[in-house]
Order: sequence, then C-alpha cells, then structure tokens
Amino acid sequence: MTLAQMQARFFELKGKLAVGQLQEEEFKRELEKLRFQDSQGRWWMLGAQSGRWYYYDGARWLLGDPPEPPPPALGTGAPVVVIPLTPQPRSTAYTQPNASQNPAANSAQTISAPYSYAPAQHVPVKPIPQPPQQPRPPAPAAPLYSSSGSAANYVAAAGAAAAAQNDGVPLAQSQITAKPSLSETLHHELGKVRGAVFSAPRVEMPHVQRPTLNTSNIPVPPQLVPHAPVPLRKYQSPLILMGTVLVGLTLVALLLIGAYSFVTGKSLNSLLGSSTTAQRNPTRQPTVSAGAGNVENLLRVGDELASKSQFEPAIAQYQAAAKFAPNEADVYTHWARALSLTGRIGEAITTAQKATRLDSTSAAASTELTRALSWAGQTNQAIKEGERAISLDPNNASAKAFLAEAYLRAGRNSEAQDMVNQALELDDANPDTHRAAGWIAILSGRKDEGVGEWNRTIELASDIFLYQYELGLVYANYLNDPAMAIPAYQNAIQLYPPYIPSYTALGRAYLASNQPGPAILQFQKALTLDPKSSDAFLGLGQAFQMSNKCPQAIPYFQKALELKQDLAQASKGLEDCGAITKGSAPPLPAPTQVVLAPVATAIPQATVAPITGSNANPPKATSVASPAGTGGGASGEGHIFFPVYDGQYRVYSAKPNGSDRRIVVELASSPQVSPDGSRMLYYSWVKDQRGIHRIGTNGANDLHISLRSEDTLPAWSQDGAKYVYATRAGQGGDINRRAFTLRVASTGSKPRQDPAPLVEQAQYPTWGPDGRIVFRDCGFPDETCGLAVVNADGSGKKKLAPGLNATAPAWSPDGTRIVFMSNVSGNWDLYVINADGGSPQRLTDDLSDDGLPTFSPDGSKIAFVAKRNGVWSIWQMDPNGENETKLFDLEGDIAGPIPGNSPAQPGQVWTEQRISWR
Repeated sequence: MTLAQMQARFFELKGKLAVGQLQEEEFKRELEKLRFQDSQGRWWMLGAQSGRWYYYDGARWLLGDPPEPPPPALGTGAPVVVIPLTPQPRSTAYTQPNASQNPAANSAQTISAPYSYAPAQHVPVKPIPQPPQQPRPPAPAAPLYSSSGSAANYVAAAGAAAAAQNDGVPLAQSQITAKPSLSETLHHELGKVRGAVFSAPRVEMPHVQRPTLNTSNIPVPPQLVPHAPVPLRKYQSPLILMGTVLVGLTLVALLLIGAYSFVTGKSLNSLLGSSTTAQRNPTRQPTVSAGAGNVENLLRVGDELASKSQFEPAIAQYQAAAKFAPNEADVYTHWARALSLTGRIGEAITTAQKATRLDSTSAAASTELTRALSWAGQTNQAIKEGERAISLDPNNASAKAFLAEAYLRAGRNSEAQDMVNQALELDDANPDTHRAAGWIAILSGRKDEGVGEWNRTIELASDIFLYQYELGLVYANYLNDPAMAIPAYQNAIQLYPPYIPSYTALGRAYLASNQPGPAILQFQKALTLDPKSSDAFLGLGQAFQMSNKCPQAIPYFQKALELKQDLAQASKGLEDCGAITKGSAPPLPAPTQVVLAPVATAIPQATVAPITGSNANPPKATSVASPAGTGGGASGEGHIFFPVYDGQYRVYSAKPNGSDRRIVVELASSPQVSPDGSRMLYYSWVKDQRGIHRIGTNGANDLHISLRSEDTLPAWSQDGAKYVYATRAGQGGDINRRAFTLRVASTGSKPRQDPAPLVEQAQYPTWGPDGRIVFRDCGFPDETCGLAVVNADGSGKKKLAPGLNATAPAWSPDGTRIVFMSNVSGNWDLYVINADGGSPQRLTDDLSDDGLPTFSPDGSKIAFVAKRNGVWSIWQMDPNGENETKLFDLEGDIAGPIPGNSPAQPGQVWTEQRISWR
C-alpha cells in the first residue's frame, strides 16, 4: 500500500472504532499491520490518536514525514507492508543496520492489503525471506490506543517519549526506566529555554459558532502536532571529555581556596579582592537593555512563522518575548493576532485586552481587539473598539477593514462599504482590506467583484490558511461551485492541518460534487481530530448513503443523533435507509444560508439577516421610522419588495410599517416574489450577467436564468415552475426599432435558446392566479396602448381598457380584478378593472405621480409608489381607493439611467419598474 492508502485505512479503522463496529483489540491488530520499514532501515508507524507518522531512531519514536514504502521486487505484485513478529531487547543507543545480522532472527510476515472503503477482507499471509535490516522496534510498553484523544506536541529530546506515548506509540523499555544522564538533562533544560512551547489557559467561548457548511461546530484541539520532529542532538565524546576536565579543575580550585581560608583565618574577600564586595550591592541594570534585542528578534521570527500559518511555533516565540518584556503591549498584540487566526478567539480577546490595558494609546492593540470581538460575534463591542482604534490612528487600514466587517455584521451596509473604501485607499497592499472588500462584494451580490478581491487577497497572503478556507466558503456557499472550493480547502489543510472545519468543509464539497469516496476520508480525518463531532458522523452517514451503503451509514447517523438529538438530517438519513419508520423523523428545519464569519464566528444569515453589504454607492441608512398616520389592517402583514436607485439599483424588502428593512440583492431592479414567498425574480445590472435572475428572498442562491440582457420584467406562474417576461431580443438591428414580445421560460435553469414568442407586440406581463396572463397590449411606447389578457398558451386574447396608455397591471389574489396605472388624465394615477372587462375605476387623483401597484397577500390593501412633495415613498390604500396612507420613504429614486447603457435599454425609467408584496 502507498502512504495515502495506509492513512486512508487508518481513518477507516478509526471511524469503525468510533461507532462500535470494531473492537479496541482488533483496532490494535489492524494498526500494527500499517508499519513499514524504509530504505534506510527505519521503522514507521501511525499514531493511534493523531494519525501522524512516527519513525523509530533506535531508542524512541519521533514524529516525521515518511518516504513512500519500498516497491516490491519485479514480478511480485503490489507493494507490501513488513510486519515484525516478535520484539527483541534493545539498548537506548541507536543501532545501525548490520549486514551480518541473522535474517532468521529477524523474520517477518508480509501482506498485500489494497485499500477499500468496504470492510476489509481477510488476506492470507505467508512468510518471505527478508534482507538484513535494522532491528525491530520494541513491543508496546503502553496501550497502543488511548481514549484521551490528546495529540503529541513538539517532540524534543527529553519529551519525545511522553509525546509518542500520548499518541499511542509504543515506547522502548529504556525510555521508561532509564534515568537521564547529566548531559541529557542539561540538553533538555537548554532546549526548554531555546524553544519551549508554553501552555496558556484556554478560554472557552460561550455562544460562539465555528464556520461550517450549514453543519454543527467543530472545536480546534488545544494541542497541535508539528509537521516534522525536532531533531535529536547528541553531544560528542570530545566535548564530554573537555567538560569533565573543566569540572575537575574547578573542584581543585575550590579545594585550594577552602584550605587557604581555613589555615589563614581570612575571609575569601581578602583573596578575591574588592570585586566580590562590590557585587554584594550591585547596581540595578535596565531591564530593556538586555532583552530589547531578544524581544525584537522573537517578534520578527514569530511574524515570519505566522505568515506561513505556522502558528504554534509563532505563538511560542511571542510567549518567550512576553517573558523578556511582560509589560510590552506590542508583544501581546502580535500574540493576539496569531490566536485569532487559529480560531482561539476567547484567548485572543483576553490577550488583546491585556495589550490595550498595557498601552491604551496603541491603535495596533485596539485593532486586534476589534478583530477578535468581531470574529466572536460581539458586534457592538467590536464597533466601539474599532472606532476607538481609528480615533487613535486615522490611517490604520486594518482597523478600518475590521470595523467595516463589524458594520457589515450589524447590518450597517452603507457604513461598511464606505469604511472598506477608505481602507483600500489607505493601503491597497493589505490583505485585510481586500478580504473585507471581498466579503462585502460577495454578500452584496457583486460576485465578479468579490472574486477579484479574493484573488487579490490570496495574492498578497497565499500562505495564510484562513484566506484559503474562506475562499472555499465563497465558492461553495455563494458561487455554487464546489469543484473550485475543493482545491481551496485542500490548500487550507496543507497550510494548517489542525483546523477541523477545513476537513468537514472539504467533505461537504466532495458530497456536493457527487464524490462520496473522498468525502468519507475527510470526515474520518475530522472524526480522528474530534471524536465527538456530530457533523463528522453525519457527513460519514450521508457519504455512505450516497454510495448506496446504508448498512454502513446507519451507525454513523445513530451516533450523530446520540451526540446531537435534534439533528434532523441524521433522522432523515435513518428514515431513508429504513432504520426507522417513515414519518417518524422530525421535520427538517428551514435551511439557513451560512454567512461567512472567519474561523470561530459563523453567523447564520437568519441572525444577521442577511449580511449583504453594499457597493461603491452605498444606500442611505436603512432604519426607517414609521410615519404618523400609518394605516392598520394588512399593513403589518408580509413584506414589500421594491427597487431603490441612487446611481445604482438595489432591491430592498421591508414590512409595510417600514421595519425590518434590508437589502435583498445589489445591482438589481424589477422584483417579483414567487407565490409561496420563498424566491424572487429580478433584473440584474451586474456586468456580463445582465438579464433575469432568480434568488431566494433571503438573498441566497442567486442564479442567472435568461439568455439576453434585453429580457426584462419577469413574472411567476402560480406553480413557480415558469415565468413570463418581455424582451426585444432576437430581432436584430437597432434596439430602438425592436418591438417587445412575451416569452415563457423555466425558472429552473437558463434556456439553451430563446423560447418561442408567446404574444407579439406586448410588454409588462403578469401571470394571474387562474393561469391567464395580463399585459400591456402594444410593442412600442404608444399612448393608445391598453391592457389585454391571454391564456397561458397565448390563445384567447381579450382586450381590456383600450386606448388608456395603461401599464404595470397586477392581479388581485382571487383573480377577479386587475389594478394598473395610466396617464390618460395627464399624470400617472391608479385604476382598477374587472378581469373579465368593463369600465375602469379611478383610485387616485393627485397632481403627483402614483404607480406600480400591487395587492397585499390577502387582497385587503393595494400598495403603490408615489412621488408626493418631491419624495418617492411607498403608500397603501383600500381596494376602492379609500384610506390612502404613507408607509415609508424609499430614501432614493425609483429608477434612473445606468452609465454606458442605451436609453432604450428597459428598466431605466420608473414606469418600467415594479414592486411586489408577499
């Protein structure tokens, strides 16, 4: 087997052990089969807890990066793994391979065990002669498997045995009983001074969620295993001899001094002179003169390590610096940053707070505290601290970037955009600023811009694992591209293996790409790092279920439910696999889009709903006070969706009383919400994606579903499967000379070609509850236009209100009436007409323009836009025109020109917009 196959086998065994499919003794036996010997004669094995490789140096097991097992001899088939049979007594000294060793005394068995995700089959074993090789490592003197779950930390000379034992690696007998020599003790103590890893108390974070793909939280283990072992240094014999001579000379000198003092009766000062007396009251030396250089060097080395995601050795450098300069705020500032980037947010907050206490004027310390508070979800405190950091240093780009992120989390999107723009102007080469800009753009629907910002972030800091992990989230959650997410997650794991969410996210991406095999391996790795991860158990169950292996999936679903009883996906998996009765599983909760929050702070979009940010033309503040005189009735029911223009378009939603106002999508107009209220069609102004899009009303799952930028004013069918729209596409020539036609397409995907016209010479369609479509009955702007209705197949056309220049029709929920706007009286007013025809009834009579009507969900009110007193607002009235009431201001225009577009491009005048009430 290759190394990858052996590790995969290990993770398979660990998974089976976790769910009780494998007993501990059997696990030990199977793990023993994964030992091998390299070409240099060193033995290698996997640690039972960490899954990391250890090699045997003749005295102890040390962490290392193994070579591939040696290939088989020609014609012998697949590579084999050499399994030692019996242990031999060993000394603590390293023994070189000896060609004269007796092969018979070193006999071994070999097996060929190709890896499979299915339960391993028994393979007969047969002995084969082996070449002379290094003596085998000793038999286990401690349990191979330990339930403690702790991983080995740095393996230095004196600590190698304990580290290996914690990982279930067998120890040499000499490692347990031998007393260390003087040179070993000195080496161990010097090693602690040179590069000790200091342990700090771990601060648990209440109510803090780590980032996942809509799954449960995974903690970061407090102890981490390095990529390679610390080399074991040995003192040479000449050095030991020289030290012995020096010690002997010193002892002789002390004996002579003692004899002199005893014979003469004089104190030692008379022999040593006044220098000894002077040292009794030494002058106090400045503490910084000796340590300042050390502190500066330690911080520099720590920063270099952190820039490569080697956070544990970096933190060790900062901890050592804190011993030299315990009252230096800058030390704790660097330390806090590394803690934040590894997900230890509670510790980061504590450390950053200490830095701000030591130096209340340090903008850098305040900036790191802003980062930690924001990532912990403590938004209000983060905003306060970020504003303080900027007051201390107005040119601190990182402070402005983290403050922008805090604003974004608080729903203050315009302030977030303004702040990140300032940060970019201050420092365009700062990855923190581009990261914040990337999230604001992505969550605002400006996906091309967001990807560009993320590419710039990775370009500036390609070795920070967090940025790779977040890039994976961008592709998986917001661009619906799990294939692109996979390499990003793989990069994150390679840069920083201990971070468990990287494995679960990678597993989810493989599942989304219909690759259950690789997904199984990633979830098994996550389970090895956290044996109580309900998310890893759930993922394994789903992966086996996807592989049509329900018998293997069921115990993982059961274990996930044991750890988290309300995990509905696990219950659903058991139900689908037939393990429980259909219908007994609890209903799945409504899916919530996970909004990025770095490392330890994933915030559900339902909590900060949604964090959509803003763009270079941020909207005004979205808090809207309900004006005096707001009507009752249906004004508190549902949400109204409407466009706002302030140089760019945005679609907002708000309750009829003006509360709960939020951006649904950026660079968008002409919204219409599906009959069930879960999705929305709109026209997108995003460059290279102009046309009709479909998106969730929570701002998630945006999809471009039309072929042409000329396709506009979409409207849902009652079953939500289709939509009708108006277009000038497919006619060639000047757009100003084209007539509108109505076409019908699927809401599920983009068509391969333009659908056939449904109705010629028609604009502004709306699908009614009875299946009929009402539309503006003419293909060009013409004051003789009226309304007409047709059946869903285009037949049975019937004209309504001819010659009124009617437009923007909307159906009542019961399908009996149609409300529309007309300027037949000189300005735009609202009218209503029976769906079967008759005389229209005028509803509004104001000198200002009223239009774009829509019925409330229960039909008791009509909402519309009006520009009264020069301000665009949303109003409502009864269906008979009574009780007109202003609901709230738009805080912008309803429409306007887009630079670079032909004036004939639909959607740039307010009469070509619409609002929707669901």
